[in-house]
Amino acid sequence: MRIVKTFNFITGLSDHNLILMSRKLTKKRFHHSHKPMEQIRIPKSEFVNFERAVQQTNWVDILNRNNAEADCKLFATKLGNLVKEFTRKVKNGGRSKNNTLPWINNDIFNLMKERDLSLKRALKTKSITDRHRFTSLRKAIRNAKANFFITIINEAKGNAKLIWEHIKNLMGINHRPKKQLEVKINDKLIHDPAEIALALNKYFIDSLAEIAKTFPPVTSLKLITVRPLFVFNPSLN
Repeated sequence: MRIVKTFNFITGLSDHNLILMSRKLTKKRFHHSHKPMEQIRIPKSEFVNFERAVQQTNWVDILNRNNAEADCKLFATKLGNLVKEFTRKVKNGGRSKNNTLPWINNDIFNLMKERDLSLKRALKTKSITDRHRFTSLRKAIRNAKANFFITIINEAKGNAKLIWEHIKNLMGINHRPKKQLEVKINDKLIHDPAEIALALNKYFIDSLAEIAKTFPPVTSLKLITVRPLFVFNPSLN
């Protein structure tokens, strides 16, 4: 057995504790460094600019060649230069000190610390008073979370759009960069939504007209008189 020791880790997040274990290793497999790590990548703030640069790059000289190996090298060189232009060194500063949950403030954070200490004390003393203290603090934190969202709903006063705006703010959706709408028509970029709609409408109308030209012209049908197969003679009845 290489298990040296086991731990019953009390988190206070739920009624179930976290089970940890310490394992003996024969070789040194892990290396810990205290230096901040750096990543070389394209930042999210440059995604739109990078995409626009790729779209504006002239790729015609690659498409007009017939040497696949040379074309591949030229494509990789061009794309590599674009990536290098927008690549930055980004440092990982570790975990943010700010609360990721909007309903947690300093008071709630202190209550959470006191709740965890109360749980450890209750498990150690087996006292009903300590256990009641822990359950009271846990209930207070849950009520604070519920009241936060109830307040948001009440302030919206039934306005569904406002409620969704609050939800997007809590999820951080509104902070994402918005992608600009653009369409390239006759080597010209159009950004106005009304012009784009008219251009798309004209494209579909012209496409139907071109498809209709591929069918042979319809000739007028001549009416043919068909004699009936059965004739009833009333005089025979």
